[in-house]
Amino acid sequence: MSVKNIFLVDPNKYSTERNFNLAVGFHLFLCSGFVCGLIILAIELLQQNPLGSQLTLLWLVLNFIWLLLNRKGYNVLASGTFCVVSTLFLTFLNLNYAEINNLMFCYTIILMVGITFGRREIYKFLFLIFLCICYAASAYWTQKNGHFSPFEFSTQSNTILLIAFLFSGLILIFSITKRFRVSTKRIQDLVGQLQKSNSELVQSNEKLRAFGHLVSHDLKAPLNSIQGFANLAKAKSEDKVEGVANYFDIINSNVKQMRELINDTLQKSLIEEDTKSKKPVNLNNVVDKLKLILSAEYPDLEIISDALPTVLAHYTEIFKIFKNLLENGAKYNRSKPKLTIGYEQTSKYVKISFKDNGIGIEANEYDKIFDKSYRVENNEFKGTGLGLSIVKETVEEMGGTIKVGSQINTGSEFVLTFDVDILVGN
Repeated sequence: MSVKNIFLVDPNKYSTERNFNLAVGFHLFLCSGFVCGLIILAIELLQQNPLGSQLTLLWLVLNFIWLLLNRKGYNVLASGTFCVVSTLFLTFLNLNYAEINNLMFCYTIILMVGITFGRREIYKFLFLIFLCICYAASAYWTQKNGHFSPFEFSTQSNTILLIAFLFSGLILIFSITKRFRVSTKRIQDLVGQLQKSNSELVQSNEKLRAFGHLVSHDLKAPLNSIQGFANLAKAKSEDKVEGVANYFDIINSNVKQMRELINDTLQKSLIEEDTKSKKPVNLNNVVDKLKLILSAEYPDLEIISDALPTVLAHYTEIFKIFKNLLENGAKYNRSKPKLTIGYEQTSKYVKISFKDNGIGIEANEYDKIFDKSYRVENNEFKGTGLGLSIVKETVEEMGGTIKVGSQINTGSEFVLTFDVDILVGN
């Protein structure tokens, strides 16, 4: 790497544009200080001041190290050590030489560097205290004991020091101002992009809403026909064929539930606020309805339930939870399906359990079965695998949790836990 490259910042060493801009500003500041340091070194050598020459040479070496660190991506380390060392350097000069007229101005520029490039507020505050202590201590010492050196700080060096810090301060202010303008423009561009995206999103939602209503209407139309013909068939056959009327009741119940599911799905797909108010739902009635519906597909199904409470919820959400859990218990079963619904209440929560005598679930699959993209590999039983993910999502939307316990070839138990506030009257 050539010496020329030391005076340039490597953009590959900084991960963000902000950090790179900070590094460039500090690099310009150090470069101006380096040039002025060379001028002061020449003046001190001409005046045959060995101590001044040695101090200036030391400063140039340190400045070169800071430039190298800043180029390599260590902006915080470079600027932090610069502030501390510069403060100590000026304090040392004040203790040695009289008539350093630019001391307070130099301290101010160093403080500006610390505030600009410091990452944390606590570090900036500690540096301010450190700088004040150094200045106060040197001022107290020199007033009481005088300076170590009988020589005054040369007028030429004093002038160059003033020019160096003034020029460096102007560069720093220019860099900060430029960075602020760039950041402001970038923010304005981002706000414009956000407004454009928001406008497109509003238009997209409007189209989606219109499409949703169209799809909803198209889905409801065949359901209305099925329900109408089922009622007609029931009226014509209930006196002729024994038990057929019960089948038509099942058809009507499923059609009604399908219509409710369409309405609920439509509301969620439109990504809009659910304005449907919660209502009291008698869980015993939900179980009775599901017994009727599931008996058509699983005639040997036995469902035993504890007395269940009335909860404040959306009926469709409760129905989805109960239907998926009961249907899974009946479907994934090699014997006569027997499902048990338990209920437990404490002062803080309520628990509803669904226990079956099915094929069971491996322990390493407890968490996976609630994933939408996961389904237990079993050629014996067909299904999409979405049921339990829907249950978990719905339960969590209601503020509850779901846990599972199982034994292979013995059965599974799903336990839903809700806050006691879900009960009507609480």
